[in-house]
Amino acid sequence: MLRQIAGAWILFTLCLGVATAQNASHKDHLFSRITPTSTALTYSAERAKTVSSSCNCFWFQGGAIDTNWNVWNHLGIAAQLSGSHASNIGPGVDISKISVLFGPRYTWQPTRWKSHRYQPSIFGEFLLGGVHAFDTVIPTNSGTSSNATAFGLQTGVGTNLWLTSHFGIRLLELDYIYSRLPNAGNSTQNDFRVATGVTWRLP
Repeated sequence: MLRQIAGAWILFTLCLGVATAQNASHKDHLFSRITPTSTALTYSAERAKTVSSSCNCFWFQGGAIDTNWNVWNHLGIAAQLSGSHASNIGPGVDISKISVLFGPRYTWQPTRWKSHRYQPSIFGEFLLGGVHAFDTVIPTNSGTSSNATAFGLQTGVGTNLWLTSHFGIRLLELDYIYSRLPNAGNSTQNDFRVATGVTWRLP
């Protein structure tokens, strides 16, 4: 299932690039409105736990690439591909995870900053998709498995600071992440993630 979702993500980002190129000659100055397409590459730290009934907490370390296409006013469609890893979550047990998510993103750029050289923007998003855990030990009805795929959800807010018309810094992103991976309990994870990185706008 995750392969199909990842393929859809790649197709989505390619379509965004084509649409942006077609619209490039018709857009205003980049700081006068929200740019049609932007992409970010981020490092993330995610506070996670194996089951909801007790802590068993650990930190995922990883990164993500996300693309946002502004389709109307400040409202856009975002696609995110992320990967992370945590070591020794149990005796001799590691875990790796990838996720592919899509959904709406609202981006707001304060008008009072448009005459300044550096341009901040703030966004909020709600993404849905799939999560795949692997190279670990996952309980199943028949014993254990090394991998599992489940539904995933992510919602959060972030701030970008644009240093030029094309390049900026993702100062901070805060996300809540929900997933349904098996865990010999209620098969529910409620995690929190902090991310930062770089971002650029096309074309």
